[in-house]
Amino acid sequence: MPEEPVFYRVAELAARLNRHIAVYDLEATTFRGRSNFGITEVWCFVVTPDGPGVSFGGLVNPERAIDYKVSQLTGITQDMVRNQETWGERYADLFLKLAQGQCWVCGFNNSTFDNPAVKEINERYGKPFESFERTFDVRRLHLKLSNAESQAGSLEDTAA
Repeated sequence: MPEEPVFYRVAELAARLNRHIAVYDLEATTFRGRSNFGITEVWCFVVTPDGPGVSFGGLVNPERAIDYKVSQLTGITQDMVRNQETWGERYADLFLKLAQGQCWVCGFNNSTFDNPAVKEINERYGKPFESFERTFDVRRLHLKLSNAESQAGSLEDTAA
């Protein structure tokens, strides 16, 4: 009997919704709203309604300086991103399509960080949008479905 893919629950949801599901995560230079805010890394995993999944992403040139503390936390340095493509060159058009509802978009804390960050960066590169049309935050969903007594919780807790 073939082994279930590790993303089988996401594949089941994509089939039920009859729509692709994109799970993504970002790293950045600093906190949103600061003048040197930029995206340094993006990873995305997309599952189709018929089950196959594909992942893509990598480092991004933020065209901004990376805060020292953020570099220590993420391990991403200015030298690592210097010669990478910018968000505008590689991801702005794709995330514009994702925001326009071509699939469900989700992530861990994406409602408070990732989605607003993409909106901000897309505006910078001339690809604005109002909001993500189909999105949910897996952290919030986990807290609601698990009847958690506390709002605390990590990505590892949610994944488990």
